[in-house]
Amino acid sequence: MNLVISDSNGNPLEQTEDFALDLEYGDACEFELTLPKILEPHFQVHIDGTPFGGIVDKRCPSHTSKGSTIKYKGRSFQGILACKIIMPPSGQSHYSFTGEANTMLGELIDMLDLGDFFTASESDSGIRIDYRFNRFVDAWSGIRMALASQGSRLRLVCQDGRHELSAVLCKTYGSLDSERVCFSLDGDDLPVNHLIGLGKGAGSARAVSHWYADLLGEVSQNQTLFGVWEHALTCSFGGDDASSLPAKVRAKLVEYQKGSAAKVSVPEGVSLDVGDLVKLSSATYSIEATTQVVSVVFKHKNGVGKTSHEFGIPDYPDDEA
Repeated sequence: MNLVISDSNGNPLEQTEDFALDLEYGDACEFELTLPKILEPHFQVHIDGTPFGGIVDKRCPSHTSKGSTIKYKGRSFQGILACKIIMPPSGQSHYSFTGEANTMLGELIDMLDLGDFFTASESDSGIRIDYRFNRFVDAWSGIRMALASQGSRLRLVCQDGRHELSAVLCKTYGSLDSERVCFSLDGDDLPVNHLIGLGKGAGSARAVSHWYADLLGEVSQNQTLFGVWEHALTCSFGGDDASSLPAKVRAKLVEYQKGSAAKVSVPEGVSLDVGDLVKLSSATYSIEATTQVVSVVFKHKNGVGKTSHEFGIPDYPDDEA
């Protein structure tokens, strides 16, 4: 497995097998790289045919009595998207798109001035998008949310210096008997799904914010569970007023949705990406659950690369009022 090193303009300079890489994309989109070569600021690195790579943003030298070393840190390819903001067009409250998914990716690449770095697949994905993006959402989150609305996800591959984005349908691993999933589950079948945040003030003047979760753990201000299925709780945020309270209450309710703890492992070599699903089932105990890949972690050391996954509920940003 070779690491391709390119200059700040993306021109390939050399390849090396002698490197240690710790890269993650999902909630965090960053990497740490060690290799016996001197990299200049904004050099690019990637592994051909994979989504693994990024731009060197930080150089971190260390001088001790045992010698000198340097580590390089930066944004993964996904992190480059996370550092761009999808803004509403002039005169409109939100950016919206209706049409084929890869066409949407191409439009966003142009709109975000990323055409020198990313390309969108020219093929027809077969996925149609009709989506209104959150105001001022980062591009990594916004693209994931738009594609997820149609059961799809982003595919990013670097090949021969081209960073190509495309939309593909999400896969669900574990649906077939031959697809083995090992897991242990501490399942909370009814976590808090209505959180009432109480902020500054007293009596009828006190700041109050209501947030709800649905059966899938998605958090919004739309209530879907009522009666005996409503699990409500109040929580005090005495230092927050009406402007800062909603974000705090939402974040707390998202935490409650993670009350079910699962340790999941799939066989080595199974290809999963952020947005793909894994089915957890036990016929013995009549339990069935589904979890989602929220982060992909790739580590390479001593010539060996290994990919692992983190599972849970994606924590998408809210719409800006």
